Amino acid sequence: MRARLSLLVVSCGLAVVSGACGASKLDDSSGSGGSAGGATATGGRTGSGGAGTAGSPGSVTFVMTTPPGLAYCDQLSCAGGPTHLSITDAAGSAVHWPAGQCGTTECDTCQQLACPLVAVLCPAPQGVVYGGGTTTWDGAYLADSTCGTAHTACSQPRFAAPGRYLAQYCATPGDVTHPDAGFFPLCTATGATQCVQVPFDFPSATPVQLALPPTSRPDLR
Repeated sequence: MRARLSLLVVSCGLAVVSGACGASKLDDSSGSGGSAGGATATGGRTGSGGAGTAGSPGSVTFVMTTPPGLAYCDQLSCAGGPTHLSITDAAGSAVHWPAGQCGTTECDTCQQLACPLVAVLCPAPQGVVYGGGTTTWDGAYLADSTCGTAHTACSQPRFAAPGRYLAQYCATPGDVTHPDAGFFPLCTATGATQCVQVPFDFPSATPVQLALPPTSRPDLR
């Protein structure tokens, strides 16, 4: 079965805001194809899509920027915060990255992996200023699969195949304030989540520029 893995970066801003963040499919005619999975692996594990475990074919760097003169912020906790950059394939299915397996079921053992007990020492959620950033992706992601006689859902690390992908970058306008009755700063949204989509090739030595346009500013709409 022929399949093309591509990446749609879908990120939906702050948990405290209802954002306008969506996903779209990448035009299949615009890039090269990838290899497909779908074979039944040893030990009763069924694979699903992707380039496999041979190693990373390379990397690509994303440079994310916000419009000048407009403040953005995130509400962060020990559980994490907004994912400003995310990835899906050409069919619109999400590609799970970063490929951390904490809390997921490992396909090789069919056992759930424990997460560190950080909640005991975890501070309360707090707001932080967000101004963009740079991140590099080596193609690592978690492929959905099943394991055991009960066909339990599990995840297995894989590397994406070279090809054409689509990145989506989102952020939410907001100000960090310090409530009088609170000990921690708070991120208060001042507008709806804004997103931009850019197609790119993986791997690539050319950084992918993801810039929210100035027209996304609430006072310019």
